[in-house]
Amino acid sequence: IRQWWQAKTTYDMVLEFQSLSEFLASGKIDIQQSASSVFKMAQAENCRIVAVVGLFDKGKTFLINKLFGLNLPSGKLHTTKGLSFYWAEKQRMLIVDSAGVQATVSHKHGTSEVQPIVDAQTTESILFEMVSRLADYMVFVVNDLTWYEQKYVVMLQQKYV
Repeated sequence: IRQWWQAKTTYDMVLEFQSLSEFLASGKIDIQQSASSVFKMAQAENCRIVAVVGLFDKGKTFLINKLFGLNLPSGKLHTTKGLSFYWAEKQRMLIVDSAGVQATVSHKHGTSEVQPIVDAQTTESILFEMVSRLADYMVFVVNDLTWYEQKYVVMLQQKYV
C-alpha cells in the first residue's frame, strides 16, 4: 500500500456528464484523461469494473481512498464530477466513482428551458443506469439507510439478483 505522501491524487479519467439537457443541446461529452495515466481507454482491457455508488456526499471517494491507499480529492469542499475512473493496474480493476444521486441543484436563470430539478433527476437516473449496466460489481455506500437508499438497493436487487 502506498504511503499518504505517495498516494495518487488524480483520477485516470473523468467523463464529465453533468446535465442531460446540456448534452442534448451541445451533442458532446467531455472526457479528460490524466497525462500520467497508464490506462488506455481505446484498448479493450480485460478487467473487472467496480462501481462505487450512493447518495450525494456520503463518502464514496473517501471509501475508495481507504481501500486503495489513494489521496483523491474528497470531503465537503470537493464534488466528484460525472463519472471518475481510477485504474488499479495490479488488480486489473477499473474503479468508477460517481457524484452520487440527490445532489444539490443550481438554479441558473436563463440557461435552459428545462427545469433544473427535472434535469438533475433525469441525468442522475441515466448515469446510475449506465453505471449499473457497466459494472461487474457495485458497492453501494450508505451513511444512514434512508428510504431513498433502500429504494435503490431494492431496485438493484430486483434488477440483477
